Amino acid sequence: MRGRALHARPPARVAASEPIPAVLRDTIDAMPAPRRTLAAAWLVASALTLAWACPAGADPATRKRRAAALFVEGTRLAAEKRWADAIDRFRRSDREVPYASNDCNIATVYSLMGRPAQAQLYLGRCIERHGGVIPLGERPQVEATWREVDQMLTAGEFAPVAIVVDPLSAQVRVSSFAAEDTFTAGRTIWLPFGSHEILVSSTGRIAERRTITIRDRRARREVFALAEARPIAGPTAPTRRGPLPYVLLGGGAAALAAGALFTALALDARDDARDAPDLPAHDDAVDRMKRYNLAFDAAYAVGAVSIGAGLYLFLRPGGRAGPAERLSVGAGPGALTVRWQTAW
Repeated sequence: MRGRALHARPPARVAASEPIPAVLRDTIDAMPAPRRTLAAAWLVASALTLAWACPAGADPATRKRRAAALFVEGTRLAAEKRWADAIDRFRRSDREVPYASNDCNIATVYSLMGRPAQAQLYLGRCIERHGGVIPLGERPQVEATWREVDQMLTAGEFAPVAIVVDPLSAQVRVSSFAAEDTFTAGRTIWLPFGSHEILVSSTGRIAERRTITIRDRRARREVFALAEARPIAGPTAPTRRGPLPYVLLGGGAAALAAGALFTALALDARDDARDAPDLPAHDDAVDRMKRYNLAFDAAYAVGAVSIGAGLYLFLRPGGRAGPAERLSVGAGPGALTVRWQTAW
């Protein structure tokens, strides 16, 4: 690169109030004329506005300094033809101080790289962010770059593609562009001949991916209608049963076993009454048989109720026994009391 050496002052020390044209003078002198000189003049005009373009923030002075430093570094890297690094610095500067001319700067670099499709995209974004009115100080450079980009597009193997999307807020990404070169729907872009994958996405919508092939300069229109994303029910979580069904089933089984024991004892008492040698022994055996009969009746009843309740709780939909469920069974002489309390 001919001309004097680039300015070597570390960008981190550049103050927001320092006149940036003086800082960039060496870089401008080092750029070949005329096209790069014109682009550098545009970058300088953009840098002049960084001081007042910084929005209110936690530390605006620091953000201004960082934005100005990144801008200066981006200009230096562009002069060294380190295109990707220059674009990165301009993007980072824009994150510190959002300003429309950063998109114009990126467009200039893409133009210098011979990528008119990306340059056209960023020129459009620059004009939009300026509200459609380019400041007087930047207008000659924007118009010159636009004419150059337009000439490259119309003379080269490119075709305009209108991207129409519902909803308009959807984000569009093209495989032949850098990952950061996304844009919103409702825009016409230029794509080189060949195959390109277009990904359209939006919050709450199902993303759509489409591959198109450009073979001629014919204008084309790609329409996307993103369907609303409906929630998909996930797998049902396994239900957890409480201990009550198992307690009821176990208690019912134990009650049935006790009923069988009392049945056997009642049969033994009946045999004793039949074989009693005298009347007092007969009466005593009959009394025992009646008590055992009452006991096995109560045991069978308690067992049947407990097992029935346990099976219901085990097999019911959800299969879950809440902690407030309680079953109480009481048996007394000539009476059976069953109480089942459930709080859902």
